[in-house]
Amino acid sequence: MSRNVAVIIIAIGLAVVGLAFLQALIESYRFYLGGVVGGPHWGLPPTVIRSVDWDENTGQIRVRVEYTGNETVTLNDVYVNETLDSEAVIVPQVLSTDETAEITLSKTYSPEPTQIIIRVTISDGRDAIRQETFFAVRLDSVDWNANTGKLRVTVKNIGDEQVTLSEVYVNATLDEAAIPNPKVLAADQTIELALSGMYWDTHTIIPIKVSTLEGVTDEKSSPIFGIWIQSINWRRGTGEIGAYVYSNGYEKATAITSVYVNGTLDATATIRDPDMDPYMVTLSKTYAENPTQLTLRVATADGALAELTLHPNEY
Repeated sequence: MSRNVAVIIIAIGLAVVGLAFLQALIESYRFYLGGVVGGPHWGLPPTVIRSVDWDENTGQIRVRVEYTGNETVTLNDVYVNETLDSEAVIVPQVLSTDETAEITLSKTYSPEPTQIIIRVTISDGRDAIRQETFFAVRLDSVDWNANTGKLRVTVKNIGDEQVTLSEVYVNATLDEAAIPNPKVLAADQTIELALSGMYWDTHTIIPIKVSTLEGVTDEKSSPIFGIWIQSINWRRGTGEIGAYVYSNGYEKATAITSVYVNGTLDATATIRDPDMDPYMVTLSKTYAENPTQLTLRVATADGALAELTLHPNEY
C-alpha cells in the first residue's frame, strides 16, 4: 500500500515539475515574441504605431501608438526622420495593456510631406517605428506593341493619399499627348497611358519618367529588348561551364540563338529557354581546370546582345 502511495506521490511531483517547465517555456517564448499568448496580438511587438495622420487645416501630424503587452510601459522620446522632437506632446505617456496614446509632433507641415519616419523609444527597450509614405507612384510596366511600335505604361499610386499624375517624359522630352490633362489617382489606383511616339529601335535604352503635381516621380530606363549575363560558373566535378542570362528590357527577350566563347561560335551549346528568367546556357566543351579568363557572348533572335569576360565562379 505504502509503495503505491509513494509511486503516486512521485508521479504527481513529476507532473508538477513538467507543468512548471512548460509554463516557463511558454512565458519565455511569449517574451521573445513580445505578444500575449493566445491573444489577438500574438506574434506582434508589444508597442505598435497604428497610424500617422496629417491635418490639412493645421498642418499638424498626429501619431497613434498602441501597447498590446501585459505590463506597463512609458513612451519616452519621439524621433522624426531620426531627429529628436523634444517638444512632441504624448498623451498619455504611460500605457497599460491595450491602451492607446496620441502623439502630436511639434513641427507643422505645409504642404503634406512626401514621406516621414517616426520612431518612439519605449521603457522596455523595444522601439516602435513606422515609415509613412503619403505620396508615391510606381511605374509598374512598359508594354511594346510590335505591330504599331507604340508603348503603353502602367502607373500605380502606392502612397496613402491621392495624387495627380501630370507629366510623362520620354528620353527627357515631355510627351504632352500622353497626359493632355492631369489625372487624379486614388490610393492603390492604377492607370494606363499611351505614349505618342513610335519606337522601332528595340535595342536602344528608352528612359521613361512620370511625375505628379505633388512632386513625386518614378522612372524606368531599359531597351525594349535586352539581356545581361549575370554569372559564369565552372562546376568542379564535371568541368562544365554554365551561365545565367536574364532579360533586362521592357519586353522579355526572345530565344537565345547563338553563343560565342572567346570569339568562337559554340554551335552545340545547350540553351534552356524557360517561360521565366533566367535563361541557362551550358557550353559544349568541358574544362579540366577553371579557365583563368573566359569571354562569353550571347545573342537573341531579336538582336539583343550581351558579353561578359571574367574568371568563372567555382562550384
